[in-house]
Amino acid sequence: MRRMLARIALALVVLSQPASAANEADTPTLPARDAALIAAQVRALPAQVPGRVDLYVVGVAGDGNESVFRNEIEHLQRLVATRLKGGSIALVNHADSFSARPLPLATPDNLRLALRGVASVMDPREDLLWVFVTSHGSPDAQVALDLFPVVAGGLSATALRSALDGSGIDHRVVVVSACFSGAFIPALRDPDTLVITAARRDRTSFGCGSDSDITYFGRAFLVDGLNATPDFRLAFRAAQRDVATLERAEEYDPSLPQLRAGRRIDRTLDAWLRTLTVGPAVAFDPPAMPASEPAVETAEQ
Repeated sequence: MRRMLARIALALVVLSQPASAANEADTPTLPARDAALIAAQVRALPAQVPGRVDLYVVGVAGDGNESVFRNEIEHLQRLVATRLKGGSIALVNHADSFSARPLPLATPDNLRLALRGVASVMDPREDLLWVFVTSHGSPDAQVALDLFPVVAGGLSATALRSALDGSGIDHRVVVVSACFSGAFIPALRDPDTLVITAARRDRTSFGCGSDSDITYFGRAFLVDGLNATPDFRLAFRAAQRDVATLERAEEYDPSLPQLRAGRRIDRTLDAWLRTLTVGPAVAFDPPAMPASEPAVETAEQ
């Protein structure tokens, strides 16, 4: 933990320095750093193919105090590139986002910027957007966006819906992996949206904490489900069964993952699947936990 805080503190010192004539060009502010990183990820997205439904993904790791959420987004990006043949942008709250492979942080402003960037590459009327958010959640339809002392706050269901609508992208799959994430469903429901949540609005989900490398739902849906089938709907059904089995074995109250499909989204999903050449399964391979980072049991998201 000390190593993590030291890395963040060093980044803050560098990024918060006032720009002088000598260092103005090479000492960006934190928002400028993140904007440049998002722009670089947008440039790396694959080109849209007219007449075909292409997949574009934005992954959000909200709570940077545990590596489990960062791990899920790293796996998401590998899965999308290798198996689902799409392009992705990652917003990650974690100390490693200031490392040799820097990533933009997960903030509401950066989410809006990332979605606008994706919309500029894809055909927002034809293609499919998948937003995957993983973090701690609360019953008031909000997930944590936290990386002390850089990021503090949350992302509400209404703010997520506003960012999606502001992007102008029609066809959406939104997955929220967090406790109480079913509370996001009312704000996100739309005829052209598939909403998947790791828990019912009044239930916790499980598998986070410093001793975990991936959440129960993340493993069941991202790793096992989507490695068995690229169909989000079928992968969800399999994940629903697997999560229930895990929870029964641990004698946890069931999280009851949820799915709500808009009346038109099936057509877009089926059109995407018809032209998709599915790649090989992608094994989950989390980064090694630093020896100095203590393992603390935290079962609920």
